[in-house]
Amino acid sequence: MKPPCPPGPATPAKTLTLTLPGDVKICVRADIRQMTTFVLLEQEDWFEDEMAFVRRLAKPGMRMLDVGANHGVYSLTVARQLNGEGRIWSVEPASEPGSLLQQSIGENGFGMVMSWVRAALSDHEGEATLTLGDSSELNSLQGNGGGRRTETVALRTLDSLLPDIGDQPIDFMKLDAEGEELRVLAGGREFFARHSPLVMFELKHSSTINWGLIDAFKALGMTVYQYLPGLRALVPVEDAQTLDGYVLNLFAARPERAAQLAREGLLYEGDTVVGPQEGDRPDWSEQLLGKPFGRPMAAAWARTLKDRAALALHAETLALALDFENPQFDLGYRLEAGRRAKLAFEKKFAAGQGTVTMVATYSRVLRSLGYRTGAVNVMGGSLERLMQVMPADLTQPFLPPDPASDVAVPAGSLESWFRTQCLQFLERIRTLSSYFTPDTGLMEKVLREESRGVEMERRFALRSALSGRSIHVRPDSRLLKVGPEHRNAASWEWLAKTWKSSALRKTSAGTPRPPAAPRSFESLAELLPAPLETVRVVDVGACSHGEGTEPYAPLVKRSLAVVTGFEPNPEECAKVQALHGDGHRFLPYFIGAGGPATYHETHWVQTGSLYRPDAEIIDAFGLRELVQLKQTHPVTTHALDDLPDLGEIDLLKLDIQGGELDALRHGVRVLSDVLVIQVEVEFIPLYEGQPLFADIDTFLRGQGFLLHTFVDIAPGYFAPLARPQVPKGITQALWSDALYVRDFRRLRGLPPTRLKKLALILHDVYRAYNLCHKVLQILDQREPLPGSASAYRAWLEANEGH
Repeated sequence: MKPPCPPGPATPAKTLTLTLPGDVKICVRADIRQMTTFVLLEQEDWFEDEMAFVRRLAKPGMRMLDVGANHGVYSLTVARQLNGEGRIWSVEPASEPGSLLQQSIGENGFGMVMSWVRAALSDHEGEATLTLGDSSELNSLQGNGGGRRTETVALRTLDSLLPDIGDQPIDFMKLDAEGEELRVLAGGREFFARHSPLVMFELKHSSTINWGLIDAFKALGMTVYQYLPGLRALVPVEDAQTLDGYVLNLFAARPERAAQLAREGLLYEGDTVVGPQEGDRPDWSEQLLGKPFGRPMAAAWARTLKDRAALALHAETLALALDFENPQFDLGYRLEAGRRAKLAFEKKFAAGQGTVTMVATYSRVLRSLGYRTGAVNVMGGSLERLMQVMPADLTQPFLPPDPASDVAVPAGSLESWFRTQCLQFLERIRTLSSYFTPDTGLMEKVLREESRGVEMERRFALRSALSGRSIHVRPDSRLLKVGPEHRNAASWEWLAKTWKSSALRKTSAGTPRPPAAPRSFESLAELLPAPLETVRVVDVGACSHGEGTEPYAPLVKRSLAVVTGFEPNPEECAKVQALHGDGHRFLPYFIGAGGPATYHETHWVQTGSLYRPDAEIIDAFGLRELVQLKQTHPVTTHALDDLPDLGEIDLLKLDIQGGELDALRHGVRVLSDVLVIQVEVEFIPLYEGQPLFADIDTFLRGQGFLLHTFVDIAPGYFAPLARPQVPKGITQALWSDALYVRDFRRLRGLPPTRLKKLALILHDVYRAYNLCHKVLQILDQREPLPGSASAYRAWLEANEGH
């Protein structure tokens, strides 16, 4: 491997040469703030499931067009499979990733099969301004990559590439043009008249699903397909509206190309199911015991395997799960077997009969069928059970959640190995990469297990460094040694030299000391031990009452929080984005159940709702001036669980006029990580059919939250009397903001990083001093340098009565 550049400040000219599967070399900027650099160091591969399919698809003689090649992860991977026969045109307009791509072509000796086309594609030729994102993956002609720098680039069309491509057919086309895809297709009428490639296209630009692109491919006579990891093949998309929120790419092909792929076992057209002949199904128990992980489990399973009658139903479910993954069977039958296994597990879990080993197998089936959100929910919802797994829990046969674990021979205790496989699986699937979420709590759980994989160490080191934490890589660390699961040790040697070792604050004698208790401080951050990660806030219904009026404003002011907000009114969304500036993101989305809905516009923007105002109640309290229905509009709502880039949320605020419970019910995966929720609740139905406080309270208690307090209960005065005309006394409660916090009885399961953020929110945002002290007490039991709780109590006592 070519050694990385010497240490120093990262610049576009300073690169790391990383090794991917297949001994593919790729040159990237030596800066972990760049998404490609981070992800390839973290996973030693690209994070998209479709990469595995492309490796199966590629073969000598293939001709590929890569539109939006970036660093060339896909192009270079295919080039390795060509063995010198075939051709790839990698279209990339930006100079920096393009130059690195050209360098990678040379590193691999791919000059005879790969060419960098330095242009952007659209529906016309000329020049254009490319906005450069913070990472090159976000570069965009549409000016929404999040960056301020620009670059003038050549603009070409697909049709203008035809003389370069020649008459031989293009077999595969990757299309990832950051929102420009429809224009690319419009500029390729002649191209698609001559060529019939399999097209892999980006389904989402940012968080927005490109429905028009799906329609455009259908207009070209193509069927749209989805890749299923467990099938290792493409299947037709029956309803794009129901696709899992983690799906990033789809495929499109005309019938003749689809038929060719079906003959190669790469695509199922959805028309036939050919089941195995009698006696062709291998015995499921022999299959399990024949796997490397299964051999050490034989003793634990022995008694259970003898009682075949008691095991019958579970045995058939396991057999179906194994049939689903068996490449010897027909694709149609395999898909049917997987779906039947999923249905059987659904029934078990709905009846409350799901065991901890079933959690592993069920999560595997869901993930393999493309239901990644479901797998996250099943595994994440069982985290407490997994942490307490005992040998007696493992007597029921199972499949590990990750098929890669089938070849892992358990080391140490079986329960520790099982727990590690489940935790690692959840860490890998809950987010596309730890680049997108600052929380390291789950990684910290994995790192306590002896049988952890080296990838978890890579993830923790990279995420911690990206969050500003000091990292020290020990000389004997696995990160500095090349191994089967760790190819890029030389680059880690370079990283280790650039990262300063962490150091506790010390006295003159060199002894660590706990933080002192200041008499006053602006933020609890001044008291909390380092490192302190940024609080992630999601604000649903972010329409602003003015600068600094949001409850989380104290954190934003001190750069302790980053906000993602949703405000469907475009003008109000633009205003709140301008108030917060760079580093925060506000999107004009309706948040709800996901799918079509009706928006009831009122004369005051802040009282518009997906529910119709209840005129009788509005008039009873003289609120018509505030909640006067103006007109209705058909709209499309987004479910929180369908937004894959939210990351791990610490503080969730909802204020959407009666629609809060719909948003919460369709955000269960998101809620599993939330620490604090501020949700507007109504005590009487101001909107027709809206859920009330009791409904929301019941739901949130079921999700592990407890009501902490109400913030400012709004009184109602029956018309014609108004507030000044009524003596002070008891009045009708109309609405309030309810503050929910994770059940204090279960806070000990949170990692220190999250306990610090919870304490920070409670103190800085809500002045919930008592509960904050409780959290700090728990934190002190987990920190190597306790003292935060005693220092905070000293501050409380010093400020008593203030």
